[in-house]
Formats: sequence, C-alpha cells, structure tokens
Amino acid sequence: MKNRGFNKFISVFMIVLLVMTMTPFHGFAEDSNERPTTGFEDRNAESWTTFDEEQLFLQQVDEMSERVRITQTGTSHDGKPIHLVRVGYPEAPSDEEIADGRNMVIVGTQHGREPSGREMSLQLMRDLAFTEDEQLIDLMSKTSILFIPPANPDGRVNNTRGNAQGINMNRDHLNMKTPEVQVIAEVLNQFDPDIIVDAHERSGTNPHLEMQWPQNLNMDEELRDLSIEMIEEKVADDVEDEGYTTGPYPLGGGDERFLGNMAGLRNSLGILTEPGMGNSYADRADMQMIAANSVLDFYHENFDRIKEVRDGSKERQATAGANMSEPIYFDGSDELEPTKVEENPACGYMLHTSHAEKIQYYLDIFSIETERVGDDGVFVSMGQPMRTVIPLLLDERAGYSVAGGTPVHDCSNLEDLEVPPESDPQQYSTTFADDEAGSIPEDWSMMWKEGNWSVREQPSRLENYVDASGGRRLLSWNDVGRKYDDVEVAGLVRSNGAGSTLLQLHLHASGDTSREYALATENSYYIDLRSSGSLRINRLFDSSFSNLASASVPFDTEGGKWYQVVFQREGTALRAKVWPYGDEEPNEWQVTAEDNFLVGGHVGPGHFDAETLNEWAHIGV
Repeated sequence: MKNRGFNKFISVFMIVLLVMTMTPFHGFAEDSNERPTTGFEDRNAESWTTFDEEQLFLQQVDEMSERVRITQTGTSHDGKPIHLVRVGYPEAPSDEEIADGRNMVIVGTQHGREPSGREMSLQLMRDLAFTEDEQLIDLMSKTSILFIPPANPDGRVNNTRGNAQGINMNRDHLNMKTPEVQVIAEVLNQFDPDIIVDAHERSGTNPHLEMQWPQNLNMDEELRDLSIEMIEEKVADDVEDEGYTTGPYPLGGGDERFLGNMAGLRNSLGILTEPGMGNSYADRADMQMIAANSVLDFYHENFDRIKEVRDGSKERQATAGANMSEPIYFDGSDELEPTKVEENPACGYMLHTSHAEKIQYYLDIFSIETERVGDDGVFVSMGQPMRTVIPLLLDERAGYSVAGGTPVHDCSNLEDLEVPPESDPQQYSTTFADDEAGSIPEDWSMMWKEGNWSVREQPSRLENYVDASGGRRLLSWNDVGRKYDDVEVAGLVRSNGAGSTLLQLHLHASGDTSREYALATENSYYIDLRSSGSLRINRLFDSSFSNLASASVPFDTEGGKWYQVVFQREGTALRAKVWPYGDEEPNEWQVTAEDNFLVGGHVGPGHFDAETLNEWAHIGV
C-alpha cells in the first residue's frame, strides 16, 4: 500500500506551486481535485502526447488517486523508463495481491509510430482512477486492470515502427531478445492475466477498425471461441454503435512471435486492435477507447465464465500433453491450412543439463516445470498448461526454437531414457562430387524463394543463378540441420555477372516467404563481399536488413575469381574473413560484430542480385 499522507500532499503542492510560477505545462490541473489531462487532449487531438508530458501525466495520476500505483518495471534499449500501471478499487493492490487474484493487461504502442494505443492507455487509466461508474467500480473491486502505456518508448519518441535496435517487437514474443518484450513477458508471467489487449494501428481507412483474436492452432479451442465471441458479438457491436465500421485484421496468421497469438498460448483471452491510420487522430484514439471499454464490459459481464474457461484451458492442455492426444502445429492458423503438423506428439522433451542451463530464461519466463533425470538429464513434460509453447521452444522443427530437445514418446519410466549427450564439435564438408549433376544436391533445401540451384561437373560445384526477378534465395544444408549457438561456415566460391554483391553466406537462417504476407519472413546472419571492396556482416530479421559491421578488404574484388570465405559465430561475436584462392589465409578476422538476436537456424549459401551466377566448389560447417 502506498504512503498517501503528508508526503503525497507535499508532492502535489510542490508540483502545483512550481507550475504556477512558469508557463503552464499540458496536462496539469490548476485544482488538485481536477482530473489530469494528456497533451493530446489539451491540444484537441491535433498532436500526440509528448514523452515529457506522458511522464508528468503518469506522476499526476499516481499521486492524485489511491486507486493507482505506477512503478518503472523496465528500461528500453535507449534507457527510457517502461512503466507498469496498476488500477484497483478501493485502492491499488500490491503485486502479491494481483498475482493471487484476477487481472487483465492492456499493452499500448508496441510499434512506435502507432500512438493511438498509448493515448487510449493513458486516458483509460485516468478514467478508471476517478470514475464513479458503479459497474467499473464493481469490476475493479474484483480484479486489477494493468497497463503498459507505451511498450516501446524509444519507437514512440523516434516515431519508428521498431525499437531503438530497429527490431519489430511484435516478432519477438517467443525468443524475447528485446528489453521491451522482456518487460512484457515478465508482466504476463508474473500476473497471468485473464485478457490481453494489444493495441496497434494499420495503414488505410476502411474499415475504420480491424480486430483479431489469437489464431495459433496450439491454443485451447474453447478459449479461442470465447475470444472470438468477445470481439464479434461485443466489441464490434459497440464500435459500430458509435458510427465506425469494423472488420477482421487480415494479416494475423498463427505466428507464435506475435503478442496477439502469445496471449492464447499463455491461456489468456486476446484481442488485437488496429484502427486505420488514414482516419483522424481523434477518431483513432476514440476507436481504441471504445474497444477497450467494451472489453471491460465483456470482462464484467462474463467474469466467472472467463475464469472457468481459462482454468479449463490449462487443465485440457496438461491432459492433452500427458496423454499425447492432440496434434502439435508448427505453422498454420484457424484460417490458414497448416503444412507442418505432428500427429503423434511427444509426451515430453529430454535435454542435457548444459542445454537446459542455456535456455533457463525461457523455462522461467513461461513457468515451465522440469524434472532432473540422473546426473545429466533435464526432462520437460508436455503434461502442463504451457504445452502450448514447449514444442515451439524445444523442437527443431519449430521455426524459432531455442534448443533441440529430444522428443520422448514413452514417459512411463524416465530413468530408463537416454539423455542426449552434451554437444561435441561436429564437422560437415562437401565438394558436391557425390551429388547428381543437373539437379539440387541431395539433402539440401531451398528457403525463402524458389531458386535455380544445380550441381555441375568439371569441376564439381554447386551453381546458383539468380534470375531476372531477383530476391533473396538460400539453399540450406539439411544434414547440418538447425544449429544453435556457436557455428562456423566456410566456402570456396566464384561469382560472375554480379551487381554490387559478389557472394553471400548465411548462418542461423530461418523463415518462409511462401506463405501469406504476415507469415512471410527472412531471418539470418550473413556476410557479403561487395564489388566496392568491402566485407559486411548483416542481419535479417523479419525480412528487415541491418548492417552490423563493414570493413575494406586488402585486395581488389572482381567477378570471375575464386574466393575463400569464413563466417563464424561464437557467443555474441560474429566474425568473417575472405581472401583470394591461392593466397595465404589472413591471421586475423577482417570484420567483427556483436549481436545475440537470432537464436538458431540453418546454414547455406545465398544471393539476391538479379542475373548473378555463383559457383560453390566447397562448403564446410
């Protein structure tokens, strides 16, 4: 409970006195009993609330209402505070009381250039702090309403979609590499909310507001049905009653990295809101407010039912995992036919203790229970509520898994199970001499986009021709498979007809561009040798390019010559070097970078410049 006495009076008095001696600051009320207002409201929705105005507004509401408690719960990449707002009645509950009781969470503005969700969060928390509405007071007396007003303060200040690292946070809710998403995950894990509201915006105007429910196929069906009911039979009706049009958000899909889908995987109801940015500022914020208030109404009207469905969801997931009675989906959604389905799921996954230690953060942040087996084994049973997430984290077939656990199909006697060995260095090498000429080499697969790959003879080599359409292509080595942590890739390659890029070599590659837009992704670390004479280390994340480091090489780069190239990841270090074939290998790495964003993936050569021909005489891993 907050100390609300003399300190509160002095704090408010000093703030008001200070403001009275200087030019009025948006959001301050002359009367301490008057409700605070945002800069957005003060300027009649002509411009968004500034960062400084937001900080002052939060301070005011926190000081002026016993119902509200606000703390800094984390820090953005650039050091800005991320606040957690707790609202309850008659006073703000402690974190222990919230965790032991019921709550819902509203996350505003994951994407920095989508500010209406943050405006809604600020206004709604203020309204709840001072409301006399009997229904809202009754709801707040039974549950807590939590807000993370701007989940991405750096992006909001910079008016960018991504955070200060240039990362789309709403593609990070499984691997959780951004500090902002880690804050969200800690809140969700600690408080286990009944409902998660994820407030975004989209381009366009019509319909005015699009919405979506969690679509990942691993979530509980009854829970999804209740989320759909909340959106289609409650929120949509309330929004339309206010004169706006609504429709489903068409670009969702079942991607487990989206917060909207992670809501369902965490056994919570979920709603994604997407007003069109072609509408006025006022309308965009108004639609968010109508939708959020409608969710509160639904929560109040279905309070006991929501608990019943959520409790049942956790029980059904644990039972299905223990009985191996439900399939596991590695792609697809309730609207998109899955292509990777495990009809005979494991009852659990076995890890070596060293592997479990490396991913302990994920086990903790999802409250996944484990069991020690012998001296070196850690068993993760599927018979628990987070069955929804376990295979997405531990199965190599999952697109964004963090470890390669061994699937177990008989869990009757764990002591008899073989524990996977601690990883020893593995080596792979090919000159393509044993592969059939004129076709793709055996046990290699095209990723991202169809390419023109074939084995040639005299000398034996892998040929890659990028046709006139261009676009990123990659050939991954299935024998090597999905690799985590440290890996080194080497090759001998010649380039002809190249544009600005002579060659590309990838590691930790993942993603698929053959699916519909929302699921189309390209992720990897890769090096390229440029015709300008520079060697670069780059990162692809969600098809977004970032150059991590670049250095000039001590020789002239040109097409038609053979080059040896090495690309290595060790811990967070990325290193590369390249030299003309026949020359002595450089003793030092020519370019280095630090990054730890991509967790794992495949290795292989790639390219994207149209009408480029690459010939790989050797690849080693």
